[in-house]
Amino acid sequence: MKKEKINILAVDDDKEFLTLLYDVLKDEGYEISVAESMPDAIKKVKDILFDLIITDKNMPEPKGADLINEIKSISPASKIIVLTGFGDVESYLELMNLGIYDYLNKPVKMSELKITIKKALSLQNAA
Repeated sequence: MKKEKINILAVDDDKEFLTLLYDVLKDEGYEISVAESMPDAIKKVKDILFDLIITDKNMPEPKGADLINEIKSISPASKIIVLTGFGDVESYLELMNLGIYDYLNKPVKMSELKITIKKALSLQNAA
């Protein structure tokens, strides 16, 4: 039985990017929630079961890795895609070891992000 709506949480302290992400994903038919801070994101994860969470790695305290650990402890089934403007192999490996689904560099191409989201969700629905 297929789920009606896919719930996605977008987390970024860049309000303009968050608005763009919201609009693009809403147009794709997803149910979107947004958070501009880590505490707001954690509160939403506690209140709603998200299929997918898209988060910026370089948020103000606490750092992205802390958010990922917190999300994984609250909602282990949620897939996580991390976006960063400062990608390097070391942080990629650290985040992959935390159990994220994928890691994309900013500025992210929306077409690439949409494909990554579809892949993450198809794996989740197959499980």
